[in-house]
Amino acid sequence: MLEQSDVINHGKVNRELLVHLASLVNGKKSRVVRKLNSVSRMCLDSIEGLSDRCQLASTYNDCLNENMIEFAFPLDLAEEAVRKMPFHLMSPNLPDPRV
Repeated sequence: MLEQSDVINHGKVNRELLVHLASLVNGKKSRVVRKLNSVSRMCLDSIEGLSDRCQLASTYNDCLNENMIEFAFPLDLAEEAVRKMPFHLMSPNLPDPRV
């Protein structure tokens, strides 16, 4: 998902895009975005030297989740959101689940 949204592209994290996407949902000056701005920078240290794209994405995502825990959705809500998200609209290469 991080690659599909271009937050991670060719093994590089685009923090600015990540923060921008969060600001679309939460507002540019929200507490979530302010914290994500600093946490996303800190989490870059956790992936330094990693070359495997799956390990890099997983490690970065884990770092974000661990450090943004107070903003996490309850697991049941998160699972429901993932089931309903229109991933087919994010990339033209993904199949439309309605077909």
